[in-house]
Amino acid sequence: MKSDLEKACQDYRRALDLPLPELIGSAADRATASRAGAESAGWRLPPAESAALREWGVPVYEPEQADSVLLAGAVQAGGGPEIESHGLSAYRLGRFWDHTIAATETDGRVVGFPDELGDVVPLNSSVRAFQEISWRWYFARRALLVLDAADDERLGPMLQTAVDLAHAIDPKGAAEDPGDWWWEGVIGHW
Repeated sequence: MKSDLEKACQDYRRALDLPLPELIGSAADRATASRAGAESAGWRLPPAESAALREWGVPVYEPEQADSVLLAGAVQAGGGPEIESHGLSAYRLGRFWDHTIAATETDGRVVGFPDELGDVVPLNSSVRAFQEISWRWYFARRALLVLDAADDERLGPMLQTAVDLAHAIDPKGAAEDPGDWWWEGVIGHW
């Protein structure tokens, strides 16, 4: 019989290695998603991006609140861009820390709009990259919570592996903010 730590390590590897449909395919895990409705078919995003939002949605790490410090997926229900700020039109995907997360109209880049004064923060070069990293980190983080409780020495290298995978999934997004990319901070300070 496997120990809790062995199971956590195995779950962590699955989070990074399984094909995304297999990883989030169970009904229980899909219930933790905020998905776009049929109206998103009319969003001015690349077609594959809006289809992915309808299929897989955005994971909900915690319920949406003004002070959410983890990703609170809350994909907008309306047909037009809900956010008009900083010269951008965007579709809301949720909240993370003190930012509203959204996909920019036409190109589907994912950015964070600050609640207070400040610059828009680049997250990912596409909705699909955002989804893949978000879902993989959702499952990896659950596994790492067990390791952290055990103060396991593997934690640091495992976090770095997750950062490296995020870079591999979205090298273009990571290059937009080198050395200070959103996901490096989220994963590194989990």
